[in-house]
Amino acid sequence: MENLLHCRDAAFSLFNECLSLSDDAKSSALRSTKLMDVLFGMILDSRSRTFAIHHVSNFMKVAPISDEDQDAKMELCMKYLETLSRVQSDQHSAGIDIVLDLLSILRDVLQCDFPYYQALFREVECFVHIVSLLNEAYPEEHGKRLCLEVIATLIHLLKGNESSKLAFRSLVGPGYKMLETLLVNRYGHPTQDLLNALWNMLVDGTFDNSSRMIIQNEDVIVLLLNFIHLCDPETQLKALDTFLQLLEESTANQSSCVRAGLLCSLMDWFSSENESVVLHKLCHFIKLVGGHSMAGKEMRRMFSLLRSTSSSKNSLILSTFKSMLNEQGPSVFFELNGKNSGIGIKTPFRWPTNKGFSFMCWIRLESASSEGMMSLFSFLTSDGKGCAAFISADKFLIEVDCANHKKQATSMSIRLESKKWHFICVTHTTGRALSTGSLCKIFVDGKLSSSEKLRYPKVYDPVSCCTIGANATADQSSGFFSPLCGQLGPVYLFDDVLTPGQVEGVFMLGAGYMYSFLPSEAGCIPANMSDSSLSSSKEGLSSKMIFGYNALASSGRVLFDVAPVSEQSDAVSHEATIMSGTQLCYRCLVQNNIHCVGGITVFFPLLTRFRHAGKDFDGSVTDADDYYLADVIELLTAVATKNYVNQKVLHSTGGLGLLGYLLQFVSIKQLSVKVITALNNLLCVLSETADNALSDLLVRETVLKVYLNPSAWIYAPYVIQRELFLSLINFLENRKYDNVCGVSRFLDMLHQFYWDKPKHRKMSKTVGTRDRPRQEELSQLRILILSLAETAIRNHMSLSDAKSLISFIDRNDDLICVEEVLQMLLGLLGEPIFLSSFLECVHSLGGIHIFLNLLSRRQEVIRLLALHVLGSLFLAIPVERKSIWLFGIGGNKGQGDTVISRQKDLVWSIIKERLLQFPFTDSLRVTLFDLLLGAAIPKQVRENDFETSISAGNPAHTATFPEFFLPQVLGVLLKFVEASDDWTSRQDVLKDILALIQTNPANCGVLLQEPGWQDWLFAVFSSASSRKQKEDQDSKRWADEVLLIRKIFCALQVHAVFNTKGGWRQVERMTVYVLKYTEQVCCSHKIALQAYFFLPFQSFLHDLLGDIVSEISNSRSLLTLQPCRDNLLYLLALIEELVVADAIQYLPVKALFPSTFHVLMLLMFLIVQFLNSLAEESEDNGLLSGSYVDLGSETVEEGLVDKRYLPVQNSGLRFYSGNAFAGRTLQELLIKASQADLTSAYTIKSGTFYRLSTELDKEELQLPQQDQHLANEPVALLSL
Repeated sequence: MENLLHCRDAAFSLFNECLSLSDDAKSSALRSTKLMDVLFGMILDSRSRTFAIHHVSNFMKVAPISDEDQDAKMELCMKYLETLSRVQSDQHSAGIDIVLDLLSILRDVLQCDFPYYQALFREVECFVHIVSLLNEAYPEEHGKRLCLEVIATLIHLLKGNESSKLAFRSLVGPGYKMLETLLVNRYGHPTQDLLNALWNMLVDGTFDNSSRMIIQNEDVIVLLLNFIHLCDPETQLKALDTFLQLLEESTANQSSCVRAGLLCSLMDWFSSENESVVLHKLCHFIKLVGGHSMAGKEMRRMFSLLRSTSSSKNSLILSTFKSMLNEQGPSVFFELNGKNSGIGIKTPFRWPTNKGFSFMCWIRLESASSEGMMSLFSFLTSDGKGCAAFISADKFLIEVDCANHKKQATSMSIRLESKKWHFICVTHTTGRALSTGSLCKIFVDGKLSSSEKLRYPKVYDPVSCCTIGANATADQSSGFFSPLCGQLGPVYLFDDVLTPGQVEGVFMLGAGYMYSFLPSEAGCIPANMSDSSLSSSKEGLSSKMIFGYNALASSGRVLFDVAPVSEQSDAVSHEATIMSGTQLCYRCLVQNNIHCVGGITVFFPLLTRFRHAGKDFDGSVTDADDYYLADVIELLTAVATKNYVNQKVLHSTGGLGLLGYLLQFVSIKQLSVKVITALNNLLCVLSETADNALSDLLVRETVLKVYLNPSAWIYAPYVIQRELFLSLINFLENRKYDNVCGVSRFLDMLHQFYWDKPKHRKMSKTVGTRDRPRQEELSQLRILILSLAETAIRNHMSLSDAKSLISFIDRNDDLICVEEVLQMLLGLLGEPIFLSSFLECVHSLGGIHIFLNLLSRRQEVIRLLALHVLGSLFLAIPVERKSIWLFGIGGNKGQGDTVISRQKDLVWSIIKERLLQFPFTDSLRVTLFDLLLGAAIPKQVRENDFETSISAGNPAHTATFPEFFLPQVLGVLLKFVEASDDWTSRQDVLKDILALIQTNPANCGVLLQEPGWQDWLFAVFSSASSRKQKEDQDSKRWADEVLLIRKIFCALQVHAVFNTKGGWRQVERMTVYVLKYTEQVCCSHKIALQAYFFLPFQSFLHDLLGDIVSEISNSRSLLTLQPCRDNLLYLLALIEELVVADAIQYLPVKALFPSTFHVLMLLMFLIVQFLNSLAEESEDNGLLSGSYVDLGSETVEEGLVDKRYLPVQNSGLRFYSGNAFAGRTLQELLIKASQADLTSAYTIKSGTFYRLSTELDKEELQLPQQDQHLANEPVALLSL
């Protein structure tokens, strides 16, 4: 036996030496079938197995020289596989070692030349034999070893060979289902070793978790996930983290998972999993893969999962679905791995030298690491002249090489986020004379990021070395610069410098725009983008485009230029190809593919889960349910964001109305602040729709069907409803929406849902028996609703809105609601735009009479608010033509003047009549004064403590105190004073009126123009006088009231004399009123008319005239000014007739009134003052100088007096005050006064004066206190 072994060894050595002689010997041996049979037979013998395996391996590695050698190698491979199958059937312990050795030989041979041997073994159906190894039953330990070796062998057979992967897939099925089954049967429970083998198979090599790995074998994805599912929890979590990291690092890996159908497997696992940690990781998985792309089948599977799982899982799925919808970017793009990646442009083109160039693209960087820079573009000639740009997360570098080979570069700071799409635009201007030089700018996301001065590369040779995302030369890739690693969207180059507006316009088009900026591209450019500089046929971007590339316009690895080519021009299409490290990535974003499952309305059935008061379908209520509704609404928002198709479907299917209807059936617990936030986001998204008309429709539907759907919100907590209305108010005001709905919608909400009094209310209980918020909370909500109503009608009020508003105010019996609506109306009446449209509506509805019925309401607050509304309308309407609208008068302007006056009187009489039916309260008094003054408060005027009246000569305070806007209100106030028995209230009103007149003389003029003002005051005086006579104990109080009335009369009459032409007629009219009232009293008491001198009216008249004369005397500087001079002449003549003549007639009577003497004394002083003033102003005598006197309406020659205006007879009164006026009557004195010179005057002794008497006796009397200021003043002595 020993000799036999020595012989075998000698034979082996001899065989080795023969083979080493030449390659022909190896080829001859390879072609020897008998030799190959012997070698494979020796493999079965353990003593010669090593020798045989070694030589079989060497023969398999021999490079074929001829076809015979190729056939021999194929025969050898077949023999190898047959031996592998024969050894597989050997069940003894050594059998597994032979199999492992043979598999090792195969892996060793494949490493010599992977493509060649992979094709060779594929032809001999190697995969069948390899997989068949797993069919036999082995002990557990041997089975695990065999599985790992089989996987390792398969990795070598499939590595980098798509044909081999396709053949193997056709054998074991997509996702390697057969292999999965065999591995489960042979290996048993998966371990980390099996996962490591599958990780290696996934990347076609050795898997390294610390480096960025790219999935190479997509069919292993599902296989690996299924085995991860079978692992123990610890290994499972670790493997999931590794898998998630693999997906997060590369978009290409996400695309591979999508193509492998990983989503369905993930959702199958999710439905059966109960561990919270694993569920969250699976959701992260689904978000990464589904956010990248999701087909219709996978989407249907997800909605099926939503309907069948528990609510806790539903919340996770909704959150995941929402995250997937946040994925943005183009649906087709270039995936660049950073290794021999990029786009190469094959067709040369002329470099733009006239104005400059602009380069733009959409880019997404996989990593924000600032280590090194990546190439963005390179446009060079054959000799290296041109420019190149490089980019990183925080820096942009552009380098130029000009014609003189002087290189120049500049660096600019930018900010790019990793894994986020950014829009990059680079512009470079050519330097011109008188300009700032060449300037390079970089825009990020439509905004200028940085700019620097840089020489422009003027290149006149064709630009032939052009790349995008790749380095132009090999030496650059080995240094600081590297090819672009990330994703690249549409790319454009223009022969002009784009304006900032154009750059921003292209950015607004989005990353999905891949066209040519032509006007004929209907639907590609949104309708709300009116910038014609983008798509104009002459000045648009299409005429400036050199080339444009995107992943959609491609065929294989060839890219088509999208730049328009005119038939008349000589432009050519620039051909480009993608490099080996670049892939074309196509994906279906969820928001773009939602139509596969029924469109955007597919989310609405998800709301029906909570029709039963917030309970889940199994009857339980979980914490996750609290945000379920908000999640669904956020899903709707995400699907509708910047997606015109989904928005149009939402409108055409009535989706928003359905949403509002379903909200009525959700639990109160679901109506949270988060729901309001979600609705706000939805409303904002719909308002930004590209089609303005569609946007308005969607916003209107959302507001009407969702926000203003009280059936869904009335039982929600107060905080929720407040946030709902506040958010809607902010939206409408910020977005300038004022025509969303009419005011009737808001009034119906108040009437049916937010009422204060539950009288005859029929409310449907949508979900069980629930309570509204408290009354004080409802009041706040009504204010917010009315604020919304203000927004709706502030800029324009239609006739239907006015009808609804007036009908609500007139017919509603809810006091609080009517009050709040009136307050809203008052606030709006202060805005001119609303007021104009409201007046037109009031005119169309019949005039101001529609508000008069409110004055008959029993509730005082309604009456007061109605007064404010009426007052606002009175103040707002012009006096001219539109006045007829106020009173509902038709006809032309000529006939309307008289009718308007009558209608005004009628309206105010109605107001007075209806108000007098109710008590005169403090609130009513304040309201009437508010109407009188516009907005001032009377108490503020009284508190200024003006004890002395401001004369017409000192109008300093005229502009700082309230003015009379509606003097007719004084008639109402004085009517209340006349009818009131409360002397305190009466005097307060009179004091207020007096203070307003004294502090602002303009108020006197307004009141004097009002017809009937004397009737108002004399009626109050008559009432006070009658009460004074009846109530002896309170006579002083009523006397004080008479004094107030007298002061009011005095202030008005003095103002008329000083400031009004013909103002003396006001005094005359007052005298006529006194005489009229005196005659009426005499007739009623049967007193002789000649005894009227003793009546209180006559005393009141004399006192009033005395007050007037006193006030006029205190303003000496104004006596000679017009119109005071003319008024004073007539006033003196009038007083002579009324007082002096009557005093002389009744001098024998001892009961002469003291007021009469007071008037006479003041009259003397006034005359002297007037004469002295005329003397001082003799050089400029005004209207009285010359030969005639202006009597107001007629001109009277000197010495003549018109008795109609100066009915003064020769009363016997003589003035002795110098020779010039001696013996003159009063009427002669007045005419001669301006022509004479006052030469002398007498002086009253201090504290005394002389009383008139028929005997001319002089009795010294004490001077009254009110006349102390007359002491030592020049006066005239009177004599009869």
